[in-house]
Amino acid sequence: MTEKNQTPITDKQRTAIFAVLLAACIAGAFAQTSLTTALPAIMTSLDISAVLGNWLTSGFSLAMGVIIPATAFMMKRFNTKPLFLTGLALFAGGLLLAAVSHSFPLLMTARII
Repeated sequence: MTEKNQTPITDKQRTAIFAVLLAACIAGAFAQTSLTTALPAIMTSLDISAVLGNWLTSGFSLAMGVIIPATAFMMKRFNTKPLFLTGLALFAGGLLLAAVSHSFPLLMTARII
């Protein structure tokens, strides 16, 4: 379904949109589950306890628990495409920040982003 004054979406565009959404969902699921295997190495590298290390997975899950219901509200307020691109940019920025972080607070912030 298209909005007023917009051209209809072609089959090629629909396929591209689906592919991008699928890739984003897979990346999000991977980001949520992959930390459990890396947690022992992260705990050693950052010299943190298991309890503190588990906050990395919990913080991500808590952030997702807040964002998912808020998405319905934001989709009513903003156009879907810019909203999705903003979310994808924040995810990529958080991923990059997590990759270069050398301390627990910075890694925790990156995981929440």
